[in-house]
This record gives sequence, C-alpha cells and structure tokens, in this order.
Amino acid sequence: MAARCAATAIAGGIASSLRTVYDFIVVGGGTAGSVIASRLAEIRRWNILLIEAGEEAGDADPSWRLRAEPQAGTCLGAPDKRCEIPAGKGLGGNTLINNMLYVRGTPSDYDGWAEQGNVDWSYRNVLPYFLKLEDVRIKSSTREQRGKGGPVSILELPKKSPIVDTFVAACNRLGLRTVDYNAETNQTVGYVQLTRRRGKRITAADAYIRPFRTVFTNLHIMTAARVTRVLIDPRTKQATGVTVLTNGIERRVRSNKEVILCAGPIFTPHLLLLSGIGPKDSLEPLGISVHADLPVGVEMNLRHVAFPLHLATNRTIADSPTPTKLEAMAFLNAALPQTHRHFGASHEILFQYEPRDSREYFSLGLIHLRPASRGFLRLNTTNALHPPLIYTNFFTDPSDMEQVVRGIATCVKIVQSDEFSKLELKARKLQAPPCDRLRYGTDEYWRCVVRHVGHVADQPYGTCPMGSRSNGRSVVSAELRVHGVDRLRVADASTMLPVANGHTQATVYMIAEKASDMIKSYWDWGNELERRR
Repeated sequence: MAARCAATAIAGGIASSLRTVYDFIVVGGGTAGSVIASRLAEIRRWNILLIEAGEEAGDADPSWRLRAEPQAGTCLGAPDKRCEIPAGKGLGGNTLINNMLYVRGTPSDYDGWAEQGNVDWSYRNVLPYFLKLEDVRIKSSTREQRGKGGPVSILELPKKSPIVDTFVAACNRLGLRTVDYNAETNQTVGYVQLTRRRGKRITAADAYIRPFRTVFTNLHIMTAARVTRVLIDPRTKQATGVTVLTNGIERRVRSNKEVILCAGPIFTPHLLLLSGIGPKDSLEPLGISVHADLPVGVEMNLRHVAFPLHLATNRTIADSPTPTKLEAMAFLNAALPQTHRHFGASHEILFQYEPRDSREYFSLGLIHLRPASRGFLRLNTTNALHPPLIYTNFFTDPSDMEQVVRGIATCVKIVQSDEFSKLELKARKLQAPPCDRLRYGTDEYWRCVVRHVGHVADQPYGTCPMGSRSNGRSVVSAELRVHGVDRLRVADASTMLPVANGHTQATVYMIAEKASDMIKSYWDWGNELERRR
C-alpha cells in the first residue's frame, strides 16, 4: 500500500487520506481535467489524483478575475483599460462561467492540424471523440454527424423570441443556409446549441465527475489546492510529481506514470515556466533552472467580440421580460480576399435578445475568427501565487480592425433587410463618450466603439501548441507529451492550433477525450508491467 500523509481528498464521495504516490496526477479540474481524470479512473488498478485550485462546488465567484496588461486601442471601456481573461475557478473550470455555446469548428481546421504534422488530429480522426462526448437532443441533427448518449448534454433553447426567426430569415436572404452548424459551418445560420440539461448549465464536473463519484474509488480529488511546481529529475529529464500548496502547507506528491497538466491556457504555461520549461532567455534571468528550452507562452490565440449594433423594435412585451440571452449565430466568409487564405468562415455573428422595460430590443455581436494579431504571456515573478503577465495584442495587426469593420457592414445589411422592415428598428447609440463626436454608422465610429466596448470572446488557447519539435514553434508532440521531458503531458486549450470559432468548449472536450485514449494506449490499458518512452 502506498504511503499516506495527513492531507485529505475525496474518494467516492468519502473523505480519505491523501496518498503520497499516485499513478497519474491530473493538475486542474476544469473541462479537460474532469474528462481525463474520469476516463483514466475507468482502469480500476490505476490510482488517480485530480488537483483543483478552486472549490468542489464552485467558489462564490467561480472566476480567477484575470486581467491582461493595458494596451493601446483595446478594452478602453474596461476598468483600468485591462481586458478580462475568462478563466473558471472550481471543479468544472471554464464550464462554470462560459456562455455554454457548443461549437466544434470546421473539418478543414482539424485537417490543417494534420497537415502541420499532427496526422492523428485530422477531422476524420477527431470526429469519433466529438461523437463520444455528445448527447445531442436537437431535431435537425443526424445520428451520423452528431453523438447520442454521451456525457455532455447539448440542447437548443426551449423557448425563443419571435425576433430571432426574423434574424434567421434575413440571413437566409443573404445566402446563409439554416442547418446544424456543428455539421456544416461556413455560410450557415442556426439557433444556438448549449451545454444544458433540464434548463440548467452542465459543467464538465457534472458530466464526468459527479455521476461516478461513488463508483471510482480509485479517483481522489483534492480541492482548494494550488500546484506550485512540477517536479522534474534533472538527470533523467523525467517528471516525477508535483508540489502542492494547501492550507498554507506545501507538500510533494509523486507520480508513478505521468503528470498531466490541464490547468488551462494561462495556468498550464505558467506552471511550466515556473518548473523550468520555457524560453531559456526569459527563465535564466529569474534564476530558474531550465529543463527544456521551449516556446511556452510565446504566442497566444484570442478572439475579440463586440456588440456594436443595439436596436429597439416596435414590439411591446405582454409578459415580464425574460433575461438577455444569445439565441442564434451565423458563420460566413466576409473577409478581404487578399487577407483570407481559408475556405471556411471568417466571421461569426451573434444574435442576442435583450428585452427591457416593456419593449423588445436586440443586439448583434461580431467575432473575427481568424485574426492576424497574437498575444503572449510571461512570468511576472517566481511566486506561483502571482499570475503571469498577459498581453492580448488585439489589433496590433491593422488588418484585424478592417476585418471587423467589414463584418459590421454585413451586420448592417442584415438589419436593413426587408425581413426587419416591419419592426421599424431604431438604433441605440452605445455609452462610449469618446465616440459621441463621431457620426453613427461610419467606419470611424465603428472602430471607436469596438475599441471601447469589445472584450475577449472566450478563453485563449495555443500557449503550448502541439507539433514537431523541429518546427521551433511547438511545446508538445502530437501525443501531447512535452518535448524533452518524459512522463509529462499537456491536455487542454493550451495545445490547440487555430480553429475558426470563437468558443473553445467543444474542442477542449474532444482533446481531453482523445488524450485519455492516448494515455491508456501508451500504458497498455492497465496491463503494463513497465513502460518507457
């Protein structure tokens, strides 16, 4: 029996002593961590430890409240002009706070991953994992293209506003087809698909952890615990465990097989950097011994969203107003030809119903899906409790703003269509004082508004991208193993390559499902005696 220490964890819903040695240590109980811990626990002879910095049931505020460094020309209406970076805190991670939108992305995105040397990540290879995780209850979906009976419930809104049908009809007039956008993405419009069940949000913990707590007695969950370092043997370059801070006490937990980082696109690279995995020229000045010189955090993909068009209708509301809600989304190619080298969607348009007082209002939001600008992050201090410095770099490439303005022009076409004429729309100017001097509807006005009211669309991704080490841009292999460090993997949004959607939830679920099978296969599904790379 493994040695034990005094700290406690939860196993099968019962408080138990925390071991000092596990087969697998999963760091981060968010979207990916919940999936991987649960799937690995299916091999009953393996002992799994899942470590989450937040609480079991979610904190009073289930968000890390991370903010990027202030930069000129973006998030100008935010406190201190600092963009908020979405990051969930607690079991379930980002699924505690996201907008629940389930969007896979296009097949060509994943085929692009394969063309960059990650051959097992083509759409043909990842589709089975989308099907495995999904429990789709949508009439328009097909059994061949969508999954049934998986852990993650995916539904449309049970009740929609009458105005959303007008939006869909107006998009149809522009040539967009009304289809399941998770089966066909480009030039389509459809009602939002959400990770919900019985009218409530379904988190990753709801889907993968809580239903099996009494079954998986080999899965221990440690909450309110912060991993501060990955332990790496400097001689063998092998991950051997982690240091964990809980109740003010730092302790070590060892792993027999692997440490798997699922702390998300900010805290996973942060932990790698603190552990001596990252750019040598930035770690050595901080006194950190470098185990692997890799481009951790050097690039970060983000999507910017703004709702520049807010409109009042001539419709009154008989009942009490319902809450503001996203109801539909459209994917289209509205990019400048010389800057768009892809055949998929370049823009995403969001329809948001916003009733208030006794009148029906709505707004249109816009996400440019393929920005040229890239953010980055780097260490602030060597204190693990201090978050890294985050730079969004929104609109540092001037073409990105022009693409946004082009997308807004398409939004204007939609609301000026015959379908909306009967609603006698009246534009509502946003509260952005620096823009008041500009004439409403001009390109200059839109640029000003976007810079003031826009924000980060969803969690970032790609801070530890997958790929061949020889390309000089990747941190992990196609098997998600960290280059140059044995028995250490990353499996979360950090590893993602570009996808043409503004919502990472579906892709992260898929990555975690696929990673679970990769890990099981590598260790011979629990039948191994000893395995070496």
